[in-house]
Amino acid sequence: MFLALRDAASTPDDFPDDIFVDEPDPTTLSQADISPNRKHWFAALQAKIDGILHPDISYPVTLFPKGATVLPTKLVFKLKRLPSGGVDKFKVRCTTRGDMDKTFYEEAETFAPTPQLTTFRLFLAFCLIHQLMPYHYDVSQAFLQAPIPGDERYFVRFPKGYTHPKGYIGAYMKMALYRHRTSGRLWTETAHAFITDRFPSLIRSTYDECLYLREVQ
Repeated sequence: MFLALRDAASTPDDFPDDIFVDEPDPTTLSQADISPNRKHWFAALQAKIDGILHPDISYPVTLFPKGATVLPTKLVFKLKRLPSGGVDKFKVRCTTRGDMDKTFYEEAETFAPTPQLTTFRLFLAFCLIHQLMPYHYDVSQAFLQAPIPGDERYFVRFPKGYTHPKGYIGAYMKMALYRHRTSGRLWTETAHAFITDRFPSLIRSTYDECLYLREVQ
């Protein structure tokens, strides 16, 4: 079962008329701080940090242990729009700086499969031929749903300029964080375990690891 985590500051109905939709997305926290949409960006940021600090996801940190390896984090701001041009949500991602991680990883520790285009086309053709309705699901803050084995856990420091109301300066991660080099693999393993546990008759394809099949007698 996945955790119910907030992914955005608010819904479109909650937005007032004072949003500046033509303003470029901030690239830094300091730019968000002087943005006309400041309160919306910071609400989305706090929702993201609250998700990271969920008790099942990390341990909050006020002081890092001496000698601990601590990965910095980076913020990514994105104003998501509706097809009509209106505002969908203010989205903020807090990611690890994977480029700053000097740990050596074997390829098997970082590899995560993605669906092949031919698989996706075949799936759509199959649905069309058999008049089936395809469904798409989105898992909110997906990587934060993937457990990190005890010997792979790591510390992260919150972005420079961010101040948590309770004085937390970072977290010790129990779940994967976006852009860490092992997060893709951990999420793949978590999704595979969920699918095969919920639908035990499904078998992972040897042709495409993102395709699951059920044998029909």
